[in-house]
Amino acid sequence: MSFTWVQTALRKTKINLPTHYVYRNNMQDGKRKLILNIPLQEYSHCGIFKTENKNKNNLEDDNMNNAQDTNNTLTSITGQELRITRIFHAPRELVFKAWTDPEHLPKWWGPKGFTNTVQEIDIRPGGVWRYVMHGPDGVDYDNKITYHKIVSPEQLVYSHGDDDEDDQFHVTVTFKEQANTTTELTMTARFKSAAELEKAVKEYGAVEGAKSTMDRLQEQLAAM
Repeated sequence: MSFTWVQTALRKTKINLPTHYVYRNNMQDGKRKLILNIPLQEYSHCGIFKTENKNKNNLEDDNMNNAQDTNNTLTSITGQELRITRIFHAPRELVFKAWTDPEHLPKWWGPKGFTNTVQEIDIRPGGVWRYVMHGPDGVDYDNKITYHKIVSPEQLVYSHGDDDEDDQFHVTVTFKEQANTTTELTMTARFKSAAELEKAVKEYGAVEGAKSTMDRLQEQLAAM
């Protein structure tokens, strides 16, 4: 199964769903409903969801067909790579600063509803950022980012993992200036295998989480 598509009236449930699982809302039969994108195994015990099975081989097609969202974030999956592209109406130097300034980076990092506790942060080649990400459901996630290459204001290269496994996936971020006040950001995350990427998408909401994180970055840029 790829994504589990769940449609239900949220007010009829008593489940506190993390905000990054919300995909979109619409009106149907005069009632406002939500379409939620959640891992089935986390809520299958509830017995209230209508699900639609999709063939595992359609994962890439699903993401490509739904790549463009209203927030101008594009996502695509090819093999073991997840690519996120977003246009920011901000100078390239400012966008790069948001990624490399310890004062700003922890404020927007992660989907909406998540917060970070910084344990150490050293943004330079060979430097490490250790932090705990706190989910809206009370779950904590240990994270470790190791920086390999920093070319201001053009590129970042780092590996993302935790203390048990430093390099769960490898990330390259590029910052392309389109105009004086517009920047195209491309983030490419390369996993160890297509299966590992599929797990991140299905079980951890990697695609929707990335879009939500880009929204938070836009908000942080407006405040800088």
